Amino acid sequence: MKKIILIQCLIGLLSCTSTSQSEQQVQNNPQLKMLVTHYYTIKIEDNQAVRDSVKECFSCNQALVYDTNGREIALRFYKSDMEEVYGYEIYDYDSEGRKIGSSYYENDTIVTKYKYELDPEGRIAIGKAFDLSGKMLYGYLNEYDSLGNHISVGSMDENGEVYEYYKRNFNANRIPITENIVDLDDNPTFRVKYEYRPSADSLWEEQLTFYNDKLSEIRFRERIYFE
Repeated sequence: MKKIILIQCLIGLLSCTSTSQSEQQVQNNPQLKMLVTHYYTIKIEDNQAVRDSVKECFSCNQALVYDTNGREIALRFYKSDMEEVYGYEIYDYDSEGRKIGSSYYENDTIVTKYKYELDPEGRIAIGKAFDLSGKMLYGYLNEYDSLGNHISVGSMDENGEVYEYYKRNFNANRIPITENIVDLDDNPTFRVKYEYRPSADSLWEEQLTFYNDKLSEIRFRERIYFE
């Protein structure tokens, strides 16, 4: 269970902070204010998996917040009541509008600083987390394919050494369908598979998540628009 919770946190954070695909989608629909994702336990009704109760974990209820130009400005991590927060992340941009870092807050106090190194396309190539003394805590190394899909994340320790990878596969609509953890010899250590309802494209609402081939949760997205 501890490893599953850790994977939920890492996948939740990386999927929101390491790719600009969600920003591109919002720029086509600038009325979107927040994209909220809830993680649910599962129950079976009429031989179909449906949402049961909201799960309680750090990344189980998160809201990606946009400004009126469709740019990501914050990521909030809510408790299951959707009122209290564990914390929130505020993104930093340079003068050219590129995301170059962020600050994570708890109780309105900065806890962790993130710095990003960008590739020639302006995407996050390397992200590093630091405590307030400037000591590196962990990091990640990103890889993209020729279509811009975020296909790999290398987990880095406090010394900047990669110790495992998250390898992703995408469908024709550029939606992730698998996200497996492999060691440095490319041996799988944990498997994650996704199915979508109503359809496997950018407008999906429900994502069925399988951990090591077991259906474990349903992620539900809702869109909140500017009035």
